[in-house]
Amino acid sequence: MQLIQIQNQWLLRALFPTTTLCIRNYLLAGEYYNAGAVTTTGTLTLDAAGNPNAEFIFKFGSAYSTAAVSAVILTNGASECNVYWVVEAAITLGAHTVMKEMLISNSSAVSLGSMSQL
Repeated sequence: MQLIQIQNQWLLRALFPTTTLCIRNYLLAGEYYNAGAVTTTGTLTLDAAGNPNAEFIFKFGSAYSTAAVSAVILTNGASECNVYWVVEAAITLGAHTVMKEMLISNSSAVSLGSMSQL
């Protein structure tokens, strides 16, 4: 597994169980793994750095959820067809969450909060 270095250190916390990914940050293409549950809040920007084939793969060993009014923004050529969230437990999107990527739950349901967009 290749871990991409980013300018902000917040992703390092994603390597440990029960993590909240912070608001107003971005990631470059790569594969990201967390053995436990993960929650995203605010806006997460996925930056393809001009590569239309860039892939973003997120694998979580437990549940994944978003806080209300969260969003994943694709920029610099990032394609929703190349973003995968693979989760071993339930996926819960908070109210007014905006995501355009592929969500895969291995063993549980995917639920959408009020006014969420997928």
